[in-house]
Amino acid sequence: MNEAEEKKLQALMADLEASIASFDQRFSGLSDDAEPAQPVGVRLASDFPPIDPNAQRDVVPSPSAPPPAERPPAAHTPLLDELASAAREQAEHVRSEAERRRRSAFAIGHALRLVVDYLEQLTTHLNVLQPQTQQSYAVDREHAFAGLHWQDSSVRFETRSASERSLIEKLTLRVRYVGQPLSLVVPDASMRRIENELYLMNLTWRDAGVVDVSGQGVGQIGHRIEVDGSIPLQLLFTGDVDQERIILRCRNLIGLGLSAYAVPPAAVDAAALDTLGRCLLGRSRRLPAGFVPIAFNTPDSTA
Repeated sequence: MNEAEEKKLQALMADLEASIASFDQRFSGLSDDAEPAQPVGVRLASDFPPIDPNAQRDVVPSPSAPPPAERPPAAHTPLLDELASAAREQAEHVRSEAERRRRSAFAIGHALRLVVDYLEQLTTHLNVLQPQTQQSYAVDREHAFAGLHWQDSSVRFETRSASERSLIEKLTLRVRYVGQPLSLVVPDASMRRIENELYLMNLTWRDAGVVDVSGQGVGQIGHRIEVDGSIPLQLLFTGDVDQERIILRCRNLIGLGLSAYAVPPAAVDAAALDTLGRCLLGRSRRLPAGFVPIAFNTPDSTA
């Protein structure tokens, strides 16, 4: 460093020392105990009251939301009391009736399940054996089918759903017996009645022509009727939930024609089913004691 630069540096240091001395002189005039100036308009509290931890806050309702008015007690009058009592009785009756119908439907479904199981086994055996039967189907005192044997049969039932636990509501058994055809002469005056009877028995027949019936003392004209030897039998079981019974409608069971029976579900047991099976083979002409005869067109009600 040359002499000029050294002088310049000394002058700069001297100026800096003078500035520091001037600052110390101004700052030394302030007292260490002086309170700091307070902002204008701000007042600080020197003490706060303690807060009770168990204190509860009072809720002041909003003036825009007045407290709800108390609801007056319901009026009780003789009419209202009467209606309330009747409504309770009606509701109890509905519940009771629904429960009764449920039990009735279950009992009927259980009994029909027993019938299905029995008839399915019975028809399976007889469809293979096709045995000669002891059935006797007479059209009148002089004409009856002979040599009948079991040809075929089927069992069908209906439920509300495909579930295996669903209750059975309707069951149909169809059987066909086969024997010798039947030929008989019918006076012209009786022809309409015979046609209706053959229709109800579901028998197939044909008019073989007009014949002279003068020897019978009923006129001069008659018809030769030839009836096919195939005889259909049908049993239809339906549930009558209202009466808690099964209605059995039959065609050509224990004789030609229509018949019907009321069967309590409790009457369906192994002995009754075996008796029914013997009737189908012609070994018995008496249905189980629990099968009570009724009109064929008796209505029924399902669940």
